[in-house]
Amino acid sequence: SGSDTTGDGSFSHPWKTPRYAINTAGYSWSTGSPVLVDSNITIFLRDGTYYLDTSLYIGSNRGHNGKWTTLAAYPGEYPTLDGGNLTQKFSCIIIIDSASYIDINGLNLQNLTNDSTLTTVVGGDTVKDTRYGIQVAGACSHITIENNDLYNMKWTRDTTKAKNPEPNDVLSAITVLGNSNTPVSGLYISNNTIHNIVSGYAEGMTVNGNVDSFTIIGNEVYDVANIGICAAGNYKWVLQQYPSLLKANNQSRNGLIKDNSVYRCISPVATSAGIYLDGSLNVTVKGNECYN
Repeated sequence: SGSDTTGDGSFSHPWKTPRYAINTAGYSWSTGSPVLVDSNITIFLRDGTYYLDTSLYIGSNRGHNGKWTTLAAYPGEYPTLDGGNLTQKFSCIIIIDSASYIDINGLNLQNLTNDSTLTTVVGGDTVKDTRYGIQVAGACSHITIENNDLYNMKWTRDTTKAKNPEPNDVLSAITVLGNSNTPVSGLYISNNTIHNIVSGYAEGMTVNGNVDSFTIIGNEVYDVANIGICAAGNYKWVLQQYPSLLKANNQSRNGLIKDNSVYRCISPVATSAGIYLDGSLNVTVKGNECYN
């Protein structure tokens, strides 16, 4: 019931859309140009379902002043971000791109599917549409993803194909891809629930590429049609799609995967597992419960 025209982001006069709030909150126009104020900013989403028409994009303008930007549920309420209306290729519900000091806290993210009619040619190869509930990419630092519920996401809209993915049919609820030579660092993924994900050859949650220092703790991951949690590295496709990334940097490393509950993560076509270390380095895995 808010307004992006007459609202001011206050409790009594809220904005209407999360996208407008993300683009507007915390800026001062006193000098004629937008300048981030010198304080932490929290954007509260009130109860209800927000049907997105484009990805919620959080870019490098956030965090360069060393202050946190938090996108959170209003206390005691359960807002939902719905990706069912996203039509753009490579759409995500939330994209965090080369931003710092970002906290995504207490939100429901639902209803996301790839669109098989959308393809891109990269280096002579045809790349299918891929989508993610939350994507962290670029030179990010101090990223926290906590207390969210991500569910009902599928790599295909054709239910007859769901059990027959090809290796490049992928969708993840949370994916982190360090695709620049400045690593993603200070990554903290905590107390999220990920479930009912038809991920193809991807995983429920993935940390891949140039990521240095991460913690995945206290999450519940279940009913994923492939691996639950993956820390990866040295994938050739990352270097093919991001040729400026040095081979030596193409590896997630120095991580902790602790106290997660992972179950019923079973692929119809590939070897699957609860927790998978696939080319990562110096990762400690302890206190987790994996079954079925």
